[in-house]
Amino acid sequence: MKDGRSDRLSLRIGALILSLVFASCSAQRKEMEEESKDFTPPGILNVQRIQIQVGEEPDYHGEVRAYDIRDGDVPVEIDASAVNPDVPGYYTVVYRAQDKAGNIAERTATVEVTEYAVEGWNGTAADPAEVRALIEETCAELFPDGFDGLTELERARVIYDWITQNIRYRSDPDVLSVMYDDRFAEAVKAALSERCGNCYTYYAVSAALLSRAGFEVKRAWTVEPAAMPGQVRYHYWNLVLLNGVWMHFDTTPNFDGTILNRFMLTDEEIAAKHAQDWTYTVEEEDFNDLFDES
Repeated sequence: MKDGRSDRLSLRIGALILSLVFASCSAQRKEMEEESKDFTPPGILNVQRIQIQVGEEPDYHGEVRAYDIRDGDVPVEIDASAVNPDVPGYYTVVYRAQDKAGNIAERTATVEVTEYAVEGWNGTAADPAEVRALIEETCAELFPDGFDGLTELERARVIYDWITQNIRYRSDPDVLSVMYDDRFAEAVKAALSERCGNCYTYYAVSAALLSRAGFEVKRAWTVEPAAMPGQVRYHYWNLVLLNGVWMHFDTTPNFDGTILNRFMLTDEEIAAKHAQDWTYTVEEEDFNDLFDES
């Protein structure tokens, strides 16, 4: 006998009728099947920003891989149809991975196509005299009539606009080594000679030019969440004393080159652009090795 919820089996043993009821496992089985379904997409690892010179073939694969908690390694499909390696600019490459349950993961990376090759830092300390010469040459270009006749705000604006319009973002290991080694002079040289760098490079060249233009400058930095769990990312920018007030001066663009317009912001204004619990650290910087020729 069946009632939809249980199976009943009746047995006669002599004058005794013994009824055995077997609870149906269908409902429990259904719940277990629901719990065992895979709703988690695979993770796509080691996706990085790519930079090439015009005409070069990008290495989209690199160390990119996808891993699923149930299926293990899964294939990665790469869609680079939007990239034109023969025309300078910023492009997007798309990485996709699908596990056996049909869950799909997708990540993107920026591909920057540049007009000329970038050498990067080779580990050799920069010559302060050479860096000073680069700073003087740049300031002569920016201020052909000198600093007189311009307000502090006007001087700072000239520097901000020139850096954001002439220096490209780059975050490969050559540039990162300069940041992690805290090589200020080398970062300034990279910015002014190769016109590229990461946030530390933007901070350094901003500090050098602002200091040469007569500003008092401090270094500000914070720790930001990285793309992968367990990793951290440092971000550097400047505090500039403008008319007696310390203001935030951040020339670093977005990863795709978009200018973020963080020019002379108050604490409240820059905090509004970050997470609610955002904090930063301020440090003094010594520029004597660049500006003291003795």
